[in-house]
This record gives sequence, structure tokens and C-alpha cells, in this order.
Amino acid sequence: MNRYATASGPEGEYEPGSGRRVLKNLLGIKSEAAMDVIEAEALDAVQKRYYTDGSITDETPFTAAIIRRMHRDWLGGIYHWAGNYRTVGMSKAGFAFPPAYLVE
Repeated sequence: MNRYATASGPEGEYEPGSGRRVLKNLLGIKSEAAMDVIEAEALDAVQKRYYTDGSITDETPFTAAIIRRMHRDWLGGIYHWAGNYRTVGMSKAGFAFPPAYLVE
């Protein structure tokens, strides 16, 4: 079973050799379990940085630009499309993400 269900496009490409379970990534990771760890570690690191450097505070307005920056900071070392608006439809575990044309 695929981890993600996607339409075609750069965010919908799978890592070769991953059995269509891991999205194409800059690290060449093919294992779903390994990707879960890498993404979680990246999220932990960026959250700690935000808390210590003060770049995100309780007063930070959550604008589209900030959310895109946070996404890029979190996943930019893993996926080339991180921080960009999605261009493909996606779902995960039966949950449909908002249609790509509505995200921006």
C-alpha cells in the first residue's frame, strides 16, 4: 500500500526502489521507517531553533509566507519542493489534503 496517494507532478514522484512508499527525496532514502525518523528529527531541530533564536514567537502572525518558510526550514534538506505551493492532489491514510488549486 502506498504511503501517499498523489497525482503526477514533482511532489508526487516516488523514490526509485521504495515500492512507491517514499516520496522522491534529496537523500535517496527508500525506507518509510527511515524517512519517518529523518522527518521527525528535522522537525525537532527546526522547532528548537525557532524557540532559541526567537524567529517565531507567540506574536508571530501565521501568514502564508511564514508557513511556507517553516515548511522549507523543516523539509528543505529532504525534498526539493519544500516551501513551495503544492501542485498535485494528495491523500495519506485515507485523508484527502486540500485540493492543490486551493492551497495558495
